[in-house]
Amino acid sequence: MQSQPTTFTMLDLSTAHLKPETRTLLTQDLVDGALIYPKGPWGWFVHVPTETDGLTISDEVPADLKACIQYAQRHQQNWLMLDCDGTVASELPVYGDVEEAPVAIAVATSSGGRQVARTHAQQANSNPVRVTAQAAHTPRPD
Repeated sequence: MQSQPTTFTMLDLSTAHLKPETRTLLTQDLVDGALIYPKGPWGWFVHVPTETDGLTISDEVPADLKACIQYAQRHQQNWLMLDCDGTVASELPVYGDVEEAPVAIAVATSSGGRQVARTHAQQANSNPVRVTAQAAHTPRPD
């Protein structure tokens, strides 16, 4: 007798729904209370507990991640895939992945047909600019 394969459903969400602090905790495998697997440098797979499992979301899970899991529960999904290129859900908050930091900016200019690189470190140090702080939300290169 041949049995049917067991299938599961998975919801795709953007890592933008996670605070930078939560992404850091996930990257360092420091989130307790949930079954989470890394998805390379681009995100995570998260088990979504169901009522039939008798499982609940632990209070140890950060509130933003908990909101994503609850969203997946409302959509009756078994797994949640948090991906830097994932779907942005209008029902969930979106968090930035930037921090204020002074940086040096290299600008290429043309001088007599040749490229010249200039660094504007002095300007950057007096006027901080936004820089990406978490690689987990940086879109994959094409």
